[in-house]
Amino acid sequence: MSDLLDVIKSEQAKDPLFGSVYTAASAYGYLAEANLIDELDADAVVTALIEEQRSAADGNEGGFVKGQYGPDFMSTTSILRTLNALKSEVSGSTLAELNSALDKGLSWLKTYKQTDGSIYPSGGWDDPLVDTVEVMWLMDDLNIDLMMKNGAQVV
Repeated sequence: MSDLLDVIKSEQAKDPLFGSVYTAASAYGYLAEANLIDELDADAVVTALIEEQRSAADGNEGGFVKGQYGPDFMSTTSILRTLNALKSEVSGSTLAELNSALDKGLSWLKTYKQTDGSIYPSGGWDDPLVDTVEVMWLMDDLNIDLMMKNGAQVV
Protein backbone atom coordinates (compact mmCIF):
# COMPACT_ATOMS: atom_id res chain seq x y z
CA MET A 1 0.00 0.00 0.00
CA SER A 2 2.78 2.43 0.81
CA ASP A 3 4.24 1.99 -2.69
CA LEU A 4 0.91 2.98 -4.23
CA LEU A 5 0.59 5.97 -1.92
CA ASP A 6 4.11 7.06 -2.88
CA VAL A 7 3.13 6.99 -6.55
CA ILE A 8 -0.02 9.01 -5.84
CA LYS A 9 1.92 11.54 -3.75
CA SER A 10 4.51 11.90 -6.50
CA GLU A 11 1.81 12.47 -9.13
CA GLN A 12 -0.06 14.88 -6.86
CA ALA A 13 3.09 16.97 -6.44
CA LYS A 14 3.26 17.36 -10.23
CA ASP A 15 -0.44 18.07 -10.74
CA PRO A 16 -3.04 17.93 -7.95
CA LEU A 17 -5.73 17.10 -10.53
CA PHE A 18 -3.71 14.28 -12.15
CA GLY A 19 -4.29 15.86 -15.56
CA SER A 20 -8.09 15.64 -15.27
CA VAL A 21 -10.56 16.87 -12.69
CA TYR A 22 -12.68 13.80 -13.47
CA THR A 23 -9.78 11.51 -12.55
CA ALA A 24 -9.01 13.54 -9.44
CA ALA A 25 -12.63 13.58 -8.29
CA SER A 26 -12.77 9.80 -8.40
CA ALA A 27 -9.27 9.17 -7.03
CA TYR A 28 -9.67 11.50 -4.06
CA GLY A 29 -13.14 10.18 -3.39
CA TYR A 30 -11.84 6.63 -3.22
CA LEU A 31 -8.91 7.66 -1.03
CA ALA A 32 -11.33 9.41 1.32
CA GLU A 33 -13.51 6.29 1.54
CA ALA A 34 -10.39 4.23 2.32
CA ASN A 35 -9.39 6.73 5.05
CA LEU A 36 -6.16 7.49 3.20
CA ILE A 37 -6.86 11.07 2.12
CA ASP A 38 -4.90 12.42 5.09
CA GLU A 39 -1.74 10.98 3.52
CA LEU A 40 -1.82 13.65 0.80
CA ASP A 41 -1.19 17.39 0.76
CA ALA A 42 -4.66 18.47 1.89
CA ASP A 43 -4.19 22.17 1.13
CA ALA A 44 -3.14 21.39 -2.45
CA VAL A 45 -6.10 19.03 -2.94
CA VAL A 46 -8.62 21.52 -1.54
CA THR A 47 -7.22 24.43 -3.54
CA ALA A 48 -7.16 22.49 -6.81
CA LEU A 49 -10.68 21.16 -6.37
CA ILE A 50 -12.18 24.50 -5.31
CA GLU A 51 -10.66 26.13 -8.40
CA GLU A 52 -12.92 23.81 -10.44
CA GLN A 53 -16.10 25.12 -8.81
CA ARG A 54 -18.16 27.25 -11.15
CA SER A 55 -18.84 30.86 -10.21
CA ALA A 56 -21.83 33.02 -11.08
CA ALA A 57 -19.82 34.36 -14.05
CA ASP A 58 -19.32 30.78 -15.32
CA GLY A 59 -23.01 29.96 -15.01
CA ASN A 60 -24.41 27.16 -12.86
CA GLU A 61 -22.76 28.57 -9.74
CA GLY A 62 -21.77 25.92 -7.24
CA GLY A 63 -21.45 22.94 -9.57
CA PHE A 64 -18.01 21.53 -10.20
CA VAL A 65 -15.99 21.21 -13.38
CA LYS A 66 -15.41 24.28 -15.47
CA GLY A 67 -15.31 24.17 -19.23
CA GLN A 68 -17.68 22.95 -21.89
CA TYR A 69 -18.53 19.67 -20.14
CA GLY A 70 -19.30 21.16 -16.78
CA PRO A 71 -20.80 21.33 -14.38
CA ASP A 72 -20.88 17.59 -13.91
CA PHE A 73 -23.33 16.13 -11.39
CA MET A 74 -21.38 13.04 -10.29
CA SER A 75 -18.07 14.91 -10.19
CA THR A 76 -19.74 17.51 -8.00
CA THR A 77 -20.98 14.94 -5.49
CA SER A 78 -17.59 13.19 -5.48
CA ILE A 79 -15.70 16.44 -4.99
CA LEU A 80 -18.04 17.51 -2.20
CA ARG A 81 -17.48 14.17 -0.41
CA THR A 82 -13.73 14.64 -0.79
CA LEU A 83 -13.84 18.22 0.52
CA ASN A 84 -15.90 17.04 3.48
CA ALA A 85 -13.33 14.32 4.22
CA LEU A 86 -10.59 16.98 4.22
CA LYS A 87 -12.30 19.36 6.66
CA SER A 88 -10.23 18.08 9.56
CA GLU A 89 -6.99 18.33 7.56
CA VAL A 90 -7.11 22.08 6.78
CA SER A 91 -7.58 25.25 8.79
CA GLY A 92 -7.90 29.02 8.54
CA SER A 93 -8.80 30.53 5.20
CA THR A 94 -8.55 27.16 3.44
CA LEU A 95 -11.19 25.74 5.78
CA ALA A 96 -13.39 28.80 5.24
CA GLU A 97 -13.10 28.39 1.45
CA LEU A 98 -13.84 24.67 1.79
CA ASN A 99 -17.00 25.33 3.84
CA SER A 100 -18.15 27.94 1.33
CA ALA A 101 -17.57 25.50 -1.55
CA LEU A 102 -19.60 22.84 0.28
CA ASP A 103 -22.49 25.27 0.81
CA LYS A 104 -22.47 26.43 -2.81
CA GLY A 105 -22.24 22.86 -4.09
CA LEU A 106 -25.16 21.70 -1.96
CA SER A 107 -27.22 24.67 -3.12
CA TRP A 108 -26.44 23.78 -6.73
CA LEU A 109 -27.47 20.15 -6.21
CA LYS A 110 -30.76 21.21 -4.61
CA THR A 111 -31.72 23.07 -7.78
CA TYR A 112 -32.15 19.66 -9.43
CA LYS A 113 -34.74 18.32 -7.01
CA GLN A 114 -37.57 16.74 -8.96
CA THR A 115 -41.24 16.61 -7.96
CA ASP A 116 -40.90 12.92 -7.04
CA GLY A 117 -38.11 13.71 -4.57
CA SER A 118 -35.24 12.46 -6.72
CA ILE A 119 -32.37 14.78 -7.56
CA TYR A 120 -30.91 14.83 -11.05
CA PRO A 121 -30.58 17.13 -14.05
CA SER A 122 -33.49 16.29 -16.35
CA GLY A 123 -33.13 15.99 -20.08
CA GLY A 124 -29.49 15.01 -20.07
CA TRP A 125 -27.18 12.05 -19.91
CA ASP A 126 -27.60 11.54 -16.19
CA ASP A 127 -29.33 8.55 -14.66
CA PRO A 128 -31.96 9.60 -12.08
CA LEU A 129 -31.29 6.63 -9.80
CA VAL A 130 -27.52 7.01 -9.80
CA ASP A 131 -27.62 10.77 -9.25
CA THR A 132 -30.15 10.48 -6.44
CA VAL A 133 -28.06 7.79 -4.73
CA GLU A 134 -24.97 10.01 -5.15
CA VAL A 135 -26.79 12.77 -3.24
CA MET A 136 -27.94 10.31 -0.58
CA TRP A 137 -24.34 9.11 -0.15
CA LEU A 138 -23.13 12.71 0.11
CA MET A 139 -25.78 13.58 2.69
CA ASP A 140 -24.81 10.51 4.71
CA ASP A 141 -21.15 11.59 4.61
CA LEU A 142 -22.16 15.09 5.72
CA ASN A 143 -24.29 13.62 8.53
CA ILE A 144 -27.31 15.46 7.19
CA ASP A 145 -30.68 13.87 7.76
CA LEU A 146 -32.04 13.18 4.31
CA MET A 147 -35.36 14.75 5.17
CA MET A 148 -34.75 17.53 7.67
CA LYS A 149 -32.10 20.11 8.50
CA ASN A 150 -32.92 22.83 10.99
CA GLY A 151 -36.60 22.14 10.47
CA ALA A 152 -36.43 22.51 6.69
CA GLN A 153 -36.65 19.72 4.14
CA VAL A 154 -33.27 19.03 2.54
CA VAL A 155 -34.24 16.67 -0.27
